[in-house]
Amino acid sequence: MVRILPGGESSEQRYVWRGVAYNLFERYDGSSGYIEQYAVDKFCYSNMFLPGSFLMGDAPMGVLLIILSLWIILGIAVLSDIFAESISVITSEMSQMEVVDTNG
Repeated sequence: MVRILPGGESSEQRYVWRGVAYNLFERYDGSSGYIEQYAVDKFCYSNMFLPGSFLMGDAPMGVLLIILSLWIILGIAVLSDIFAESISVITSEMSQMEVVDTNG
């Protein structure tokens, strides 16, 4: 339950959730539910997932996470291939050394 308190002398409203007062409030509605976000100064945003993206159904979210996992695995495969190739170049270098025997 959210109580809305008057802002007092300022025109801002204050939202109270579980006994804590907040100045900002956002609500994201989805087909599976909703997300309420409260903040004092500013909201935190993620660049990884959109707000409310986990309110999608199980099938679309599963497809999205499988594609994301395959993308990450492909990136790791490319990086490991580059690393293995660089090790192969380093270890395949041949150099000639002249060793002088002390006994003549």
